[in-house]
Amino acid sequence: MSDGRRPAWSRRRGRGAADRDLMDELATALLNRSESTARALLHRDVAMLVDSGGIAPVADPLRGPGEVAAALRTLTTETSITAASINGAPGFVLARDGVVIGVVTAEMRRRLLTNIWVVCSPEKLRHWNRR
Repeated sequence: MSDGRRPAWSRRRGRGAADRDLMDELATALLNRSESTARALLHRDVAMLVDSGGIAPVADPLRGPGEVAAALRTLTTETSITAASINGAPGFVLARDGVVIGVVTAEMRRRLLTNIWVVCSPEKLRHWNRR
């Protein structure tokens, strides 16, 4: 994503109820600390990209259900998870002590999640924390 554009899947509008349901299932699995349930919702070719806004070194996307599920479980430790629309796509908001620390959305393929996008950049999350 070095050209600064969002990936095509994040620009889509009007994503369906199946996408929302799948994101809700992932959020529930993460709240229940069930890495195995989260892993079962991920496509075998899943990739997760984390946008830290330069706070952490730019990392290659995480790949594979095991690696992505473990990273999501770590990311959601001691957080609240709330369903939300993220740029018009179903997703969820991660917060700690009332401060939004990340937003998550994903693309669905073959009724499984793939291309997970996590934004943790404080600059990009500023409007989530204006309350």
